[in-house]
Parts: sequence; structure tokens; C-alpha cells
Amino acid sequence: MSSDADVFAAYTTKTVDFRYRGASFHLGLSHGLFSSADVDSGSRFLLRFLSLIFDAAVKAGKPLPKTVLDAGSGIGVLGLAIGRTLVDAGNPGVAVRAQDRDELARVFSAQNAVRNGLGAGVFNAFTEKMLDGSEGARYDLIVSNLPAKAGSPVLANFFHRSSRMLTAGGSVAVVIVNTLADSARKWLRDADAPILAEETGIEHTVFVYGESRAPGKEAASDPYLRTEAEHELESIRYAIRALHGVADFTEPSRAVAVAAKLALKLGVFARVLVHEAEQGHFPVFLASAARREKRSMPDFVICGRNTLALEAARDNTAACGAQAVTVPVADFGLCAEQVSADFGNFDLVATFPDIVPRTDRFTDTWKGAAKVLLPGGYLVIAVSSSDAARFDKLKTTDFTRAGDLKRDGFRALAYRRK
Repeated sequence: MSSDADVFAAYTTKTVDFRYRGASFHLGLSHGLFSSADVDSGSRFLLRFLSLIFDAAVKAGKPLPKTVLDAGSGIGVLGLAIGRTLVDAGNPGVAVRAQDRDELARVFSAQNAVRNGLGAGVFNAFTEKMLDGSEGARYDLIVSNLPAKAGSPVLANFFHRSSRMLTAGGSVAVVIVNTLADSARKWLRDADAPILAEETGIEHTVFVYGESRAPGKEAASDPYLRTEAEHELESIRYAIRALHGVADFTEPSRAVAVAAKLALKLGVFARVLVHEAEQGHFPVFLASAARREKRSMPDFVICGRNTLALEAARDNTAACGAQAVTVPVADFGLCAEQVSADFGNFDLVATFPDIVPRTDRFTDTWKGAAKVLLPGGYLVIAVSSSDAARFDKLKTTDFTRAGDLKRDGFRALAYRRK
């Protein structure tokens, strides 16, 4: 079985030292996550501003926060720095919830907490969308380095919901790029959330705001919905309901297109595992092909890092009438044994891996495929032509080549497990 520590070791591409309010942190970074070179300037700016707020609270004899939500935690720097500050201040009962939609980010948040002495009693990390989690939970402090690429509906929803998730006297502190500062002010007005403090720097603006004065006001429905459209692969038409924060929202990727063509040549499958399905084009294509040919639907297990992508792929596949369950995994190869233990084995595994610089995960992909495939089952991988050549050179004796297609700089390879 793999562990978070295994994934952390495989994906850590740099370690850095960071100091905050007299405490030293040793942090692992990854090219697979935001801010891979150092702690980013936005997080540093927000933490400096929060330090002033903590000092003012102590001087005025006001209590420091106990319950903290780090929304979109990344490597965990905000939650770790704040958690350490609150614990070192002798504040009993501190509880930090770090959340990120990326399973790899959850691993890094959790492992950076372990290596910096903040245990599960203080710091806990979860794979979930921003502001999701315990139903009805309220926090003394919510912090976030808001992602500029999240999309306006998602960001507007964050300001609306976060201002309704505070304890009495609680606050939200966010940092956002200056180009979105005016939009943030509008979103706060629309949320009826009072701005308690504001500071503009060279690249970023910090907003601190309080509980909404209209707590019963409903948020806009489904802020993640981006488009609903029909698509076609290999003369098979299907529909996709695309979400913000997930790739392939306008059309299937070239990797999916070449994999779909190859999959049709391989035959009919009963149990399918799809790794990194994004909006779900590949499983929806297979389900639509089965429906057109009036044969039994495959059962799907969909795994990957992005919980939003898992949600999109699951719902789009289910809309075709197929059974689909999802499981967050940070790395296919390292997590394959657990997937097999939980869901059994498959006669088709299709993987569309996101290649992370300065990591080489193909050897473990081969090992993982051997663990989850039934004898006689097929592995299909679709990546760039250069990455496909590297993958093929590492082929193990458990597999024989069963197919090879190239299109537009991408290559799909199929292998049959002996």
C-alpha cells in the first residue's frame, strides 16, 4: 500500500525554509502545484497583514481565533503559519481545516504539517471544493489566496458563502490579484459583507471582511457550471456538462480523441478504470458507444487528482445511463493497489496523465497497471508522442503491445496484460 509519505517523496521537487512570527518552517514544494519555486508573494502579503491583525488583537485583549479554514490550501502555508501562531500564543483548542480540490495538494498540506510539528489534533487536510466540508460549520477565521483563474461565478460565490460561515465576531481574510480587486469589492457589496480592512500592494490586494448583514440570502445556483454542449468522436455524439476549473471544457483533448479511436479497435469492456478523465469525454464516449450499439453498459471507476473533474466526469457518465464511482488519487501508480482493494480489477484501464516536471512516474504507472488489470485486460495511455516513446521503453514483461495510434502530436498506446 502507498502512503501520503510515498506520494510526497515522489512529487517533492524543492524544499524551502520559511519564517513567520519567529517560527521556522521547512516546506516541500512541487512542480505539480501552484508556486513551485518558493512561497508565493500573495501568501506572504496576506500573512504579513494578518500578523498586524493578530498583534492588534493581543494588544486590545481580544481573543485570537480558534477555528480556522484554509480554503484552497495548496502546500498548506497559510494554515500552517496561522496554526503555529495560534498554538504558540497559548491558545487552547486551535483547529485548522485545510481544503483543496486537488488530492496532491491535500497530501502536501498534510505532510508539510507533519514535518513541521502540527499534528492531526490541530491541522487536518481534506480534498474538497472551497468552502465545502462539514455541513453548517462556522469558523472564527477563513483565509484564502484566491485563484485568479477560478472564474467570476466561482469567486463571487466564495465571497457570498464565506461571509455566511463565520462565528460571531469572525472574519474572512483573502488576497487577490490587483486586476480583480474592483470585482472583489463588487462581490462583497453583492454579498452584503462589510469590509473591515483593506491593503493594496504591488501585485495583490488583501481584503478582510465580516459576516454578511443578509445571512439568509441565497447564493447563485451551481457557480461551477460553465457550458452544456454536444460533442462528437468517431461519429458518436454525446453531451457534456462542463465545469469551471476542469480542462477540456470546449472540446475533447487530442489525447482523448486518439485514445477513443484506439479503444474502439480493442473490443467491448465490462469494467473500466479511467484515470484523469477531466470533464469525462472518454468514459462518456465509451458509454455512448455501448448505448448506440445496444449492448451492456460498462461499469466505470474514475480516479484522479481534481475533485471537480471527478464530479464532472461522474455526472456526465451517469447521464448516459452508466454506473460511475469516483476516487481521488494523487498518483495512479502509487495508489493503484488501494484502488484494486476497494473496487476490484478491470478489463480496461485508460490513463491520461498530467506530466509533472522533474518527476518520472512512468515506472510506477506500469506497476500500478499490473495491480488493477485482469489477465487479458488492456492498458491504454494517451500522451504526447515524446512522452509515449518514453513510456513504451519502460514496458514490463507483464504486458504485450496491442495497439498504437498517432494524431496531431499525440499518441495512444494499448497493451494487453498477460
